[in-house]
Amino acid sequence: MLRNIKSEQRSRRDIHLRVVGTGTAEITARMDQLHATLVDDGVGLYTITLRVPFAEPPVVQITVGTTLLFAGIVTVTASAVQIQLRDTNTQAATDGIFHISLFGTHTTSRS
Repeated sequence: MLRNIKSEQRSRRDIHLRVVGTGTAEITARMDQLHATLVDDGVGLYTITLRVPFAEPPVVQITVGTTLLFAGIVTVTASAVQIQLRDTNTQAATDGIFHISLFGTHTTSRS
């Protein structure tokens, strides 16, 4: 017997950004600049604001550009993510290069 399942179609949305946080911080790939803006909030601290928010906070994956850094997620909302980079040896906040991927949907999964 088939059951009738009523659910909105969830349109998956993936955003991949490359951030160069040394010197003047910027999102480097031209197409990616259409999806988000970047604010350098201080040494090693970056806020990425999405031009079109997700329905719910996305899943976030970060890869740093060198083994001398590690990245932490400070906050995640449907419309913004704040990232902190730190030196692996000294634990001090430091600027660097990182890739960030955000995975989410346009509609909420909650009923």
